[in-house]
Amino acid sequence: MDNPKINSLNSNSVNRRPVSQQNQAMQQQRASENRSTSAASARGPARTDFGVAHSPGRLTEGDIIRGEVSDLFNNDITITLENNTILKAKIVGNPMISIGQTAAFRLGSVSGGNIFLEAVKNSFTETELTLINKALDEAGLPPTQHNQNAVKALMDNMLPINKESIQHLMQQSYDYKTTDMNTLAVMNRLMMDINSDTVSQFSSYMNGTHQLLGQIQEFSQSIPALLNALAGGGPSSTLSLFGEKLLSIALYDNTNTLEGNNGTISELPPGQRQELMELLSGTPLSEDVIAQIKDGSLTIHDALVIIRDAMLSGNLKLPDGMTQADITDKLFLINQTLEQAADEHTVMQQTENSVKNIPVLDAETMEPGKQDEKTPDNPEQQAQEAVKEGKSGFANKLFQTITETAKNSINSTLNFLQQAANQGTKQAQQSSHTIIDTLADLYSKAGRENDYLGTFLTSGERSELLSKLSSLPISRQLAAKIASGEATAKEVLTLVKNTIPSADPAAVQELFHSQVFENILGKFLQSSWTLTPDKLKKDSEVNSFYDKMSTQLKHFQGLIQTALSGEDSDSMGRSAHDMESNIEFMKTLSETFSYMQMPLKLQNQDAHADLYVYTQKEKLRRNPDNAHVLLHLTLEHLGDIDIYIDKNKNDVNTKFILGDEPSINLIKTNSDVLSNALNQQGYACHVNVAMADADTGASTVNNFIDTKINTSATSDMKRFSFDIRA
Repeated sequence: MDNPKINSLNSNSVNRRPVSQQNQAMQQQRASENRSTSAASARGPARTDFGVAHSPGRLTEGDIIRGEVSDLFNNDITITLENNTILKAKIVGNPMISIGQTAAFRLGSVSGGNIFLEAVKNSFTETELTLINKALDEAGLPPTQHNQNAVKALMDNMLPINKESIQHLMQQSYDYKTTDMNTLAVMNRLMMDINSDTVSQFSSYMNGTHQLLGQIQEFSQSIPALLNALAGGGPSSTLSLFGEKLLSIALYDNTNTLEGNNGTISELPPGQRQELMELLSGTPLSEDVIAQIKDGSLTIHDALVIIRDAMLSGNLKLPDGMTQADITDKLFLINQTLEQAADEHTVMQQTENSVKNIPVLDAETMEPGKQDEKTPDNPEQQAQEAVKEGKSGFANKLFQTITETAKNSINSTLNFLQQAANQGTKQAQQSSHTIIDTLADLYSKAGRENDYLGTFLTSGERSELLSKLSSLPISRQLAAKIASGEATAKEVLTLVKNTIPSADPAAVQELFHSQVFENILGKFLQSSWTLTPDKLKKDSEVNSFYDKMSTQLKHFQGLIQTALSGEDSDSMGRSAHDMESNIEFMKTLSETFSYMQMPLKLQNQDAHADLYVYTQKEKLRRNPDNAHVLLHLTLEHLGDIDIYIDKNKNDVNTKFILGDEPSINLIKTNSDVLSNALNQQGYACHVNVAMADADTGASTVNNFIDTKINTSATSDMKRFSFDIRA
């Protein structure tokens, strides 16, 4: 990152607040006139772009000064400025500076009679400044801050600092309108293709502003909002045609394999399907339902509904030891699972009303007795009765560099984090884990992965949607699934796209102008541009993921540019272009490093992840039993997490580095979940948890690149070039 411009301390700029009498703490000391000329020349040619304090009163907040640290004790610092003025102040933070070092400082504030300074990062040492100014002098260039930054960037990346190299870097800075000299120097060193897009993207990566997830979230909301706004006016026929094209792009699928699980009881662990049969052994079931249970084709949604109805009617064969309170808990769990979009108070009220319908159970026999009083029909039961009517191969290449063990570790780690986070935000179930809990977990997972309407639309919003769709040729089966919340966002959008040509344009316009349709389209777009942990297991899906997104973004950009005009459309076109450029640059970056960012779709949130493979590809091919992987996550509740996975044959060492004590305690408490998951797969897993510090804080692409290019040879060479000058 560039050093900020150093302002002249004798500047009389407007809107600056002068430091008051508190500057009396500064004392001026003049150096003797017989100071050696050689010592003076060591500071390089005279410069006018560094501040020189002509008087203490000229210092203003925000000014940057440069000088030699004369004394340093705790946070008290004494600095000898370049005109030999002595400045005494307080240093903020704990910067890595020492007595005798020359550095730059920013005047932060003046308070309580003290001047507070902040050390400017990447400021030059005295030796560096001498070398930089000498290189500029030999190149015939003035020692301005801009020119010095260019030479510093070349030196840091072990590139030549001759006249041609300096001028070439400065020409690139001018051509691509950037002052980020270090980014340009790194790209030159790595021999990367340099153009406006790649410079912009690489600068974002180097400075930690590269996250694709934020762009996805913003763009996936902008597209539905645009369609909603257009539906507020204009010809309905033109809008219908535009909407059909837009939905075609949104529903584009290059593999037809990006669906989540199928949502049936076939996903139950071995033996639990028989447990379900035993649970329903006292419940009257149709032959069709019995056949679906046996062959595993019964949906999880229908299984939960059948259990709930049997529970309410008293026909459920309860497990041994289950109490009335346990039944209430399980009923609440089922209602909460089927109506995830509803607030907890609504679900609780619904459960309390439903409990009144459960026959009284004998405390000894646990058999149903007589109902004390007749309860009116439950609204939920009434609703249920109504319901019964290409180039992106870069990702594949990267994943091929990770052994199956490491991939299993990554997937198990993500699932573990989901469970750990859930325990911090969700009330633990008091009763024992039963088939009901398993079904609820499976349905919640399927609902999140497939965007069941019930996971983000309330029953009222689904009723509104059915009303908007009433003029379209919708099947009774889909209408029932929409009412129950089991229909997916993709099913609704596919229906709308396919029926637009034969539908009334006015009805389509009314649908597009509704908030409920905007929510469905936004949810689907964001979901289709994120990866679930299960999809990471399949190289083919990861491989096609970025190709699909890139294609869609190009089509969105083309549709917006050809069909719309105005500032908003220009902004959205740029957003689509920036996202597509981010993906294309990631492909370019992956050709140099084993790196990929992943927008993840976890159980309760979307999260950003950076995946790094530190083991060199050729070494990994020779010894596939060893791998060193870093997974960097940014989570809503746990914050930034670095997860180091070291794999040596069947030994897997996992280290979590987190930023606060509560998160550390949460991971430690649940670490056995991860260990057991990997141990069951035949691996010996060891989990360590540590607090992040200045050296082990949140990792970035910049740190990863430094690890790759700063070899021991170049580090030794750099130290040698500085030591010989000393």
